[in-house]
Amino acid sequence: NAARALAPQGICVNTLAPGATLTPMIAEHWKDEARRTRVESMSALQRTAQPIEMAAAIAFLLSPRASAITGSTLVADNGLAMY
Repeated sequence: NAARALAPQGICVNTLAPGATLTPMIAEHWKDEARRTRVESMSALQRTAQPIEMAAAIAFLLSPRASAITGSTLVADNGLAMY
């Protein structure tokens, strides 16, 4: 596991699991309003995330504020998969 292997060097390894995010990849699918509504209604926040929100999550994981987080996955999916 990369997090365990790199921890002795002070390197944290994490991942981001994004939900539906308004990118060019999804834009074509979102032209179908029924599809968009169906997918968005599955999440607690009932919306599509903006790319800047995913960037902010990554920036947090890269920041000193996340220095105690390693080997984790940050789920940023508007509450689709709640644990």
